[in-house]
Amino acid sequence: MSAARHAIAIDLGAESGRVVLGTLADGRFDSEIIHRFPNVPLTQGATLRWDLDALWTGITDGIAAAAKRVPGPVGSIGIDCWGVDYVLLDHQGAPIEAPYHHRDARTQGIPEQVYRTVPEAELFARTGTRPLVFNTVFQLAAALTADPHILERAARLLTIPDFLHYRLCGRMANEWTNAGTTGMTVAGQPAWDAEVLARLGIPARLFATPARPGTCLGLMSPALAASLGFSQPPMITLPASHDTGSAVAALPSRLPIPGREDAGRAFISSGTWSLMGTLVERPITSEACRTAQLSNEVASDGRIRLLKNIMGLWVVQECRREFARLGRDHTYERLTALAKEAQPGSLRLDVDDPRFFPPSAPGDSMPQRVRAWFAERGAPIADDDGLIVRRVLEGLAESYARCCASLEDVTGTPIAAIQILGGGCNNALLCQLTADACARPVLAGPVEAAILGNLAVQARGMGWIASDGDLSSVLSRSIALTRYEPKAARATAES
Repeated sequence: MSAARHAIAIDLGAESGRVVLGTLADGRFDSEIIHRFPNVPLTQGATLRWDLDALWTGITDGIAAAAKRVPGPVGSIGIDCWGVDYVLLDHQGAPIEAPYHHRDARTQGIPEQVYRTVPEAELFARTGTRPLVFNTVFQLAAALTADPHILERAARLLTIPDFLHYRLCGRMANEWTNAGTTGMTVAGQPAWDAEVLARLGIPARLFATPARPGTCLGLMSPALAASLGFSQPPMITLPASHDTGSAVAALPSRLPIPGREDAGRAFISSGTWSLMGTLVERPITSEACRTAQLSNEVASDGRIRLLKNIMGLWVVQECRREFARLGRDHTYERLTALAKEAQPGSLRLDVDDPRFFPPSAPGDSMPQRVRAWFAERGAPIADDDGLIVRRVLEGLAESYARCCASLEDVTGTPIAAIQILGGGCNNALLCQLTADACARPVLAGPVEAAILGNLAVQARGMGWIASDGDLSSVLSRSIALTRYEPKAARATAES
């Protein structure tokens, strides 16, 4: 029996962060959430920003608590996070400004401006990244429009998890899976597209060659390690620092369906965003792929996550906030129960309508937008919390079904089952609606997929797991799934 190994995985989401103590022992991972903390954006003037100081406090408080909990040394720490947002650093290594939130309005109209220099079809063919208004390439173009000299003052650009890793160990790196969300890397390669950068006036000196997941950056800074209670500094190891990359890293290599283990599988990383896709060996940059609005993002093992960004549970989250503001402070579990009791609808909400992207505003709340969408189509719905949430979940499931068909068309590979990862896998109604809409079995779990994948890549990078085959076996032993059959009312446990 091998000695237990301990690592800390930090998973940052749009609403909150978690610091998790992971243990690898007896051929499986176990994890314990040590600390949760809110992630509340800042409003500066008319702009929306991320609060780096609050994130850092939450992270270090959690690491200190984990250091006290673990019965032995912590070998490694790694952070995963959402993509596209970035920190500009000056020549002393300090942030030039609070980083913008990707939902800030500054990028409206910017893609069209960029396409006059690099046409949309060419940008996709070069980078493999679906052009979305919040991609880093458009954020930087917006920054240059507002201040043509801002990038001259910057020495480096780090994504949010890159910056936090830098604060932990003092070494700057651009991790590959997060770099791949920027819209500025060569499709499927750990390299920045120098021509795209030059044509858009973005200095190539801001970036380092993307580092692969599993790279050991270096030991935690000794002074920081001592202040957090470590007797010896842990290694800072890059996971797939894009949270979807970490979630997909938690997938065992084979489906747990007897007789269909090697069949095609789609995944849905379900949280504030839904990222639905499948793993392929190399980038697909065909016109059919572009028109299907699919994107090529890098997986932790160098394969490609061919996927689509879907609005996700953001719409439900914003509805819940508005209900609470009006005095109806439902838990997510209560909202789902109310939605289950509501009558099914025949018209499916288009959850990807751009009106649902911005946060709610006074007089323009998310529930109002949902009801307006139906009213515009001659199918008004009541101002009922459960009904509104059900329509959102039905719309999500329909969007998943369309994406499933696109994935099959573009790859030419049939999809036998869909695995829902992350927080959304706890929503039994959404899982069943997805199975029904896609006409395929849905495997729900693991809920802490990003954490598990984060730990898995750290363990592989540290040499605690010898091979990818061994890693797949460890993951299989660490995961319990719930299976939903199309049109079936009952879910059965899978192990």
